[in-house]
Amino acid sequence: MDEIKEVSTFWSNPITLIAAGAIIGFITSTAKDFINHFIQSKKAKNELALKRLDELFVSLFKNANTIRKTLPNILSNSTSVDNFDDSNARLGFIIRVYFPSMLSNYQNYIQKAIEFSTYQTALALTIEKKDILTVQSNQDYKDKHLAFEKLYGDMCTLIVEKAKEYK
Repeated sequence: MDEIKEVSTFWSNPITLIAAGAIIGFITSTAKDFINHFIQSKKAKNELALKRLDELFVSLFKNANTIRKTLPNILSNSTSVDNFDDSNARLGFIIRVYFPSMLSNYQNYIQKAIEFSTYQTALALTIEKKDILTVQSNQDYKDKHLAFEKLYGDMCTLIVEKAKEYK
């Protein structure tokens, strides 16, 4: 009985209750701050990732449009620096720094973009020399264009799927 009396006396002391309340308050306050910090940190990372994915999508669009305009620009003699932008550099930078898992897809896209752009340049030179365009060269152009557009679509889909991870 004396032990029970000692325990009940321990908790009936106002200083003990205040100290226990302070410890419990400190622990819950610290836990709340830790949870809030974790939630805010994750939210900030997600917002940054979504912003970078948005920049990536816009840069990809600009890059694809620049590639698509290679043939018309050469034929119209408007291949000035104004027609080329830094979208390719932005694409590479954002993917390498923020989304390295997308690097192999990006490299495939760039390879097809270079092939398509190079073919357009060769085709433009053929047209300028007034050489005869064959049915095969027309089919080759369509094939390279379709391959490029497929990879462009795949990259767009990949960016959108990646953005869904951060929503």
